[in-house]
Amino acid sequence: MITLFMVAVLVLFIKIVLLTVKMTWGITKAICFIIFLPLVLIILAFSGIMVLAVPFVVFALLGTFLIPMVKWI
Repeated sequence: MITLFMVAVLVLFIKIVLLTVKMTWGITKAICFIIFLPLVLIILAFSGIMVLAVPFVVFALLGTFLIPMVKWI
């Protein structure tokens, strides 16, 4: 009976660890997209490298609008 309890506790612990990894990865992606991408684009625009800034904007827009649509299909 104790063995069954220990296995259940171990499974619960693993599931909680995996959940925290998924949540922190989602939060990290959101922070990078909301804060760091616009910051990089502003720095590129002010430094005169619009040739690099425009594709970043295009890829960001594609990633924002197309990737969620593909996940539902």
